[in-house]
Amino acid sequence: MAFAALGTSRIQAPRRYPGMSRVPRESPSSRASPLALRFLGLTTVIGASIALPASQSGSLLSVSATVAPRVDLVQQAPARLAVTAADVARGYATVSEPLRLHVSTNTPQGVELDVHAAPDLFSSMRIEGVNLDATLPGDGGTIAWRWAQGSTHSLNVDLRFTFTLQPQLQPGAYSWPITVNGRPLETGTLLQ
Repeated sequence: MAFAALGTSRIQAPRRYPGMSRVPRESPSSRASPLALRFLGLTTVIGASIALPASQSGSLLSVSATVAPRVDLVQQAPARLAVTAADVARGYATVSEPLRLHVSTNTPQGVELDVHAAPDLFSSMRIEGVNLDATLPGDGGTIAWRWAQGSTHSLNVDLRFTFTLQPQLQPGAYSWPITVNGRPLETGTLLQ
């Protein structure tokens, strides 16, 4: 590159190869640097805030949040269900060790408990606990467990089970057959 005496420079054109098309160059004045764009945006914001009416001394910003309903359920279940020959002859088994639940929720109405039982063991089951007395089919069901408004939303409860046994069930020790899941009680739930 050679420099002229008046301080201007002579720029050599880039080498062109076959198949290359000439692309027009932008003039330096047609491009804005990111810094210039930020400055322009800042002055626009400042200008907008200056343009507020003199009678307005402040602004009101409204913020809202929605908290999703949740239920945390921790259960401590007996290891086994022991069914004796006397239970089979009587047709039902009452479990002496309770299923212990710790329920924590942010819903004021209560929770729905989904109770699931292993198949082909029971024809029905009765579940008793604090503010809870329900009879479900042998494979389980859903219980709406309500509590008084303003009561605690974290509690421990023991659930006691009495199972009506299927006629073909044999005496023995079975893995604990019950699982319980919880979800927030919906206002339209009619089960009790």
